[in-house]
Amino acid sequence: MNNFKKTSVQVSQSAHNKFPRLRIMGGVRTLLLFIVIVAILLIGGYYAYTYYSSPLAQEKRAEKKVVALINDVSKLIILPEGVTPTIFDVKDSVELAKQQAFFAGSEVGDKLLFYPEPISKAILYSPRRHIIVNVGPVRTDEVISGLGNSTTVSKVLTVEVRNGGETAGAGKMAAENIDAFPDFRVTTITDAARSDYAKTIIAVSADKSLEAEVAGKLAEKLDGTVVTQLPEGEPETQSDILVIIGKN
Repeated sequence: MNNFKKTSVQVSQSAHNKFPRLRIMGGVRTLLLFIVIVAILLIGGYYAYTYYSSPLAQEKRAEKKVVALINDVSKLIILPEGVTPTIFDVKDSVELAKQQAFFAGSEVGDKLLFYPEPISKAILYSPRRHIIVNVGPVRTDEVISGLGNSTTVSKVLTVEVRNGGETAGAGKMAAENIDAFPDFRVTTITDAARSDYAKTIIAVSADKSLEAEVAGKLAEKLDGTVVTQLPEGEPETQSDILVIIGKN
């Protein structure tokens, strides 16, 4: 009987000693889990903030605002096609009205959509009133003191890259260089119809003036030549610009 009591007491004490350990281990696990969750939130928040405050993210937000503004104005007046205006904020409507009668009736916060030559046209729009205040020619160099910072949005041109040389991977390397520029986005990388191109070619349709102008800048970067006709044997491209990488 005494042995039974002693055994019971020993078992009870052993179980009692284990419970604190279990509670401690459970507390440690909870603490570790809490630390992991906090670390994940901090890291995620850091990367989110870094991206949101990056120049690329800011540029995208600005582009969205410009696109939305142009869409609003297009509901009130027919806008020139194929041309993106430079947009100015009206920050001193009184001073602007003194300089040019064009700004009579404007108010702070209005937007000036300026189309350069050969269009040479300006549209004064009021987002608050949702009206076109005025339309006509205007010289921004004379009224710049009454205007805020200008905003522009550039069209991103799609590019197909074809390797026309004998160096394996040259097309991929060129595509990476092209993608580094914000005006271009490579959509396709493939091989050209032949592999004996001596010089890099940038092909663009003759009727696409904007693409041709930007293609010239791309040609300078790639040490290539701009052409308006596809080389014989090369299939048509669905992209805005076709780049054929040569041996150079």
